[in-house]
Amino acid sequence: MDKVFDKGFRKIVFCCEQLYHLSGTGIGIVVDVYTRAKKLDGKIVLVNVHKKVLDVFQVLGFDTLLPFANSIHEAMEELNKVVTVFPKSVDCPICRKKLKASKEGKFRCPSCKTILFIDKEAKLYLN
Repeated sequence: MDKVFDKGFRKIVFCCEQLYHLSGTGIGIVVDVYTRAKKLDGKIVLVNVHKKVLDVFQVLGFDTLLPFANSIHEAMEELNKVVTVFPKSVDCPICRKKLKASKEGKFRCPSCKTILFIDKEAKLYLN
């Protein structure tokens, strides 16, 4: 997984069709990959998870943390789903004043008058 992340991949699908048992080590690896992907603004989805394996995730409470899908198509939809993040509080990159963005688009910092752009994921850019 180090090489996958190093190459810039952030959205990962794990096909679990051939996975019939998951050890504690395996669960640790899945949670580690989930955590690393999340820190990099990425996401993982587990596809075609057998009931026995899904039961293990549910007992541990990870079914609320990890997204599951029944097909690759469903997984791709999950990976491309945009979560509403507005309103969002951001810092102006020039004067560091706290700004509140209610939606994506261009706006001007009321303090330093810099024109900024915020995208649909609430990432801030100088215009």
